[in-house]
Amino acid sequence: MTDQNLPELLEQAADRTPVGPAPIAGIVTGATRVRRRRAALTMVGAAAAAIVGGAVVFAVPDGPSNPQPLVATPEPDPTPAGMRLAGLGHAAVAVPQTWSTNVFRCGVPMEDTVIVDIGAALDCNQPRPEGVDSVTVDQGDGKPWRFTVDDVIQIGGVPAERQATTCHLDERVRICAGTVYIPSMDVAFRAESSTKTAVDRILDRIQIFPDQVGVPGEYRAKTKEEYVEALSAAGLTAEIRTEQTTASAPGYVLEVSPVPGTMLQPGDAVTVTVSA
Repeated sequence: MTDQNLPELLEQAADRTPVGPAPIAGIVTGATRVRRRRAALTMVGAAAAAIVGGAVVFAVPDGPSNPQPLVATPEPDPTPAGMRLAGLGHAAVAVPQTWSTNVFRCGVPMEDTVIVDIGAALDCNQPRPEGVDSVTVDQGDGKPWRFTVDDVIQIGGVPAERQATTCHLDERVRICAGTVYIPSMDVAFRAESSTKTAVDRILDRIQIFPDQVGVPGEYRAKTKEEYVEALSAAGLTAEIRTEQTTASAPGYVLEVSPVPGTMLQPGDAVTVTVSA
């Protein structure tokens, strides 16, 4: 055999080799197992999360003879021009600056808005206006009602669960909704819009901010002491002012500034207006 006839011999050998159909089922099964193993390892890794020096870090398991350093989460992307952050804990989503906060009726957004941790809302069959975009942020309630895990994703190195976006008609208004839940922070983001693309675009803007924390919501019907405790748990401080009113019993929170969901530096002050 010479170099000149080697290609010819290889070609003839290839012609004599039977080639069957690709084992698609085996490939898919193997890929599914790999994904499940990776997801399981990711969830286990979440239990080792900690905040060190203002950054969320994760211990990478390895053998005792080859210890690995802690891996810090990547720096979040800069907030795009014309956008603001709204979130709870160390998780936030970027929304247009023109969006309001907590503008709703009976739990239904009446304009493009962020709804932050409002708790229970009265159901009065309020129809949703057409073309309204919104994102609801909740913390401390566990997984949202009827939440199903359709995918396990990573947000800034932190494991999160994604419920697929679906659409339906409600009083002839098309509503599409999708949810992201971050178990380690117990924070959920539910985006709603008239199109699936808009919902996915909103949820894609969720990021982790180790050096920022959201102003707690659900302040109404809370006493001054209860809300100050929530601020303290979030790493924020309170500046108390009082206001005379007959609409509330003395000692209850009337409003807070900045509004719930605003991302602040730990130690920053929140003005809490209390009924006198």
